[in-house]
Amino acid sequence: ETQLLVAGLNATAHPVRDVTLVELIGEAMARAPDATALVFGAQRLTYRELDRRSSALAAQLAGLGAEL
Repeated sequence: ETQLLVAGLNATAHPVRDVTLVELIGEAMARAPDATALVFGAQRLTYRELDRRSSALAAQLAGLGAEL
């Protein structure tokens, strides 16, 4: 019974991928661009809107001289 509880029912291993958060968000956007990506209080952003806003912010920062 202990073995069942410890090993059997707790078998929650998932494959580990070597990807960044940006890549994971990009994959989610490609799959479902109109799905909810973020919720803050009553405000919701889709992956499409998150991509648009983050691209605009990146362009603004680059215009101010920010570099990678």
